[in-house]
Amino acid sequence: MALAMTYAGAAGRTASEMAEVLHLDRADLQPLNFGQPEQARRTINEWVAQQTRKKILDLVPSGLLSPDPRHNAHLAMCAVSS
Repeated sequence: MALAMTYAGAAGRTASEMAEVLHLDRADLQPLNFGQPEQARRTINEWVAQQTRKKILDLVPSGLLSPDPRHNAHLAMCAVSS
């Protein structure tokens, strides 16, 4: 996740090399308000459904996200490590 975030801020040759090594594509970044966890969840799930041609419809289940950023950071770190 940290490398993907670094890639999002990279440009030029650095971005090209990171994309090749990490097999990443540029994606538009959209700010999410995790203070409204259900809206954030819907936004994530809609994006995932679109990117997977509706093969994945409910990646983030209801009640998983929290307004507490520490909780969401922990979830993201667990997802990356599994």
